[in-house]
Amino acid sequence: MNSTARARNHPSKAPCDKHSIAGVAGTASGLDDCFPYPAVDPPRESAAGFVLKRFLRRKRRKTSMVVDRHNVAEQEVWAAWKEMEQHSNDDFRGDIRNPLPEDLNWVKCSFDGGDASRLWIISSDDWRSLNESDFRLPGAVAGLNRPKADANFVRHRTKIVQIADAITRGGSVDSRLIAVTNCLDAGPVTFIEGNHRAVAYHALNQLGHCEIYLGIHPSIQSYCWARKSFEVGRTAFRDAC
Repeated sequence: MNSTARARNHPSKAPCDKHSIAGVAGTASGLDDCFPYPAVDPPRESAAGFVLKRFLRRKRRKTSMVVDRHNVAEQEVWAAWKEMEQHSNDDFRGDIRNPLPEDLNWVKCSFDGGDASRLWIISSDDWRSLNESDFRLPGAVAGLNRPKADANFVRHRTKIVQIADAITRGGSVDSRLIAVTNCLDAGPVTFIEGNHRAVAYHALNQLGHCEIYLGIHPSIQSYCWARKSFEVGRTAFRDAC
């Protein structure tokens, strides 16, 4: 298998056999390498924390979202993902990649920062600590300023604030993100790689600076790591296309 192939039927990574990716081998190293700061526990308010609060109070425009898009091969997406998380094995993140449809249509695009209500973080239960009502990206950003004594909250907020700090200082932060949707123009967009960076960039109103690899397929509505984007009560997303 070459470096851009998708892992399939790997015995150590049964797809979607749990509802949380917390503690999955390889997750921490890839995300920690996104910014040059050591982990802090518990997190302290930094200059970036103040900046986050400041930007949370800004109203965002409601406009079209996906812009500057063009088709890319799946091999390019896997190669970018492998580089972002600095994996050495070809079967990296089989827990997330294996359940994806085989014939995803991939585009590289950017988001114009408009209608953020279509943006969702990965449907992993440990992320509920940031936003108990749903998994929308704006809710996760708002949750940063509701501190709680929860291990998952501390872990996520620490990483997000550190990434935001690196962004505001002009540090090296990977701006490539990977997401999936069932419909390009109307479906919910769920981030499956780079969630901490997505929250940080959105909190700083800089998500439009990111390069997004977006996978599109109607059956994404049955994809386990996007399940919160299609819960009962959000049927409009199912019928959008």
